[in-house]
Amino acid sequence: MNTGAEFGIVLGLRFFVCDACETVYADVEKPPLCSNCDVDSIQEIKAEMQAASYFSCR
Repeated sequence: MNTGAEFGIVLGLRFFVCDACETVYADVEKPPLCSNCDVDSIQEIKAEMQAASYFSCR
């Protein structure tokens, strides 16, 4: 049985979205550029964005 000492450090994931192409990322740090369109328009998805049109049916 695992005592917990065998597990590594767990880092909290943050969620980001590229405003240019709408690619979503989950990482511990903000990516410098979008890997899909190479644009620097990445914003962190925060709690107040959950009701935004991005998460609604289109």
